[in-house]
Amino acid sequence: MKTSYCSNVFKFEDLERGLRFIAQLGYEGTEFWEKHLCELNVDELAALLGEIDLAVAQICPYFDFTAGPAEWDESIKIAETYIDYARKLGRPLIRVFTGKVGSADASPEQWEACIRGLRKVCEMAAPEGIAYAMETHRGSLMDTPDATRRLLDEVAMDNLGVNLQTGPNMGDWHVWLDRVGERVIHMHCHNYGDDGKMAFLDEGTFYDFAAFVDAVAEKGFSGYLSLEHGYHSGDVWETARHEIGHLKALVAKYA
Repeated sequence: MKTSYCSNVFKFEDLERGLRFIAQLGYEGTEFWEKHLCELNVDELAALLGEIDLAVAQICPYFDFTAGPAEWDESIKIAETYIDYARKLGRPLIRVFTGKVGSADASPEQWEACIRGLRKVCEMAAPEGIAYAMETHRGSLMDTPDATRRLLDEVAMDNLGVNLQTGPNMGDWHVWLDRVGERVIHMHCHNYGDDGKMAFLDEGTFYDFAAFVDAVAEKGFSGYLSLEHGYHSGDVWETARHEIGHLKALVAKYA
């Protein structure tokens, strides 16, 4: 396993400072959303990351295979762009959102369009050795364990996996691991307090995060434990500093 701290918490003008900061703390990877990638020279970014020895764990576009033909076609174009980004950034995972409809509300036509779209982008990326990770997120077709399992089974591509992020709105994590645990290739790490607000991983009460990581590891997980939202201390720099010690202790068990 490896550690990652997502770049989306840094303002664009602070991005290089932020990347150098997390590399110095000992994080091994980071993630980029389109708000940064669309404004960066990706070749220059790759050079900077090589200089500071920081890998890219995942890049995060927004596909929409459920809104209609125009959005479906645009999602294919976005995939082409992100495959090119991935080539230049060391072939990280590409994050998958499916659109803005939940699994219970999606029509048969929306399910079919999404399955067809995911299979298409997986076929595009497979020769490059690039994989996709479906983010388990409410309001998408990955909002339940059974819906996520359906996509994995019906797309039926080896380079499609799961970016697991659980929380109070997503239900029991044991059920997630039972249904899709062997296909988890990335984790967005969150924990929550009794008040429902995000908390430090080692202080939250939603779950024993160390036990959760152990359970995912038993399913074969060996990817990045990635801090997606570094706001829970009120300061993204302090959050990065606090969380790295706990994450390093967790991944050390599986070195």
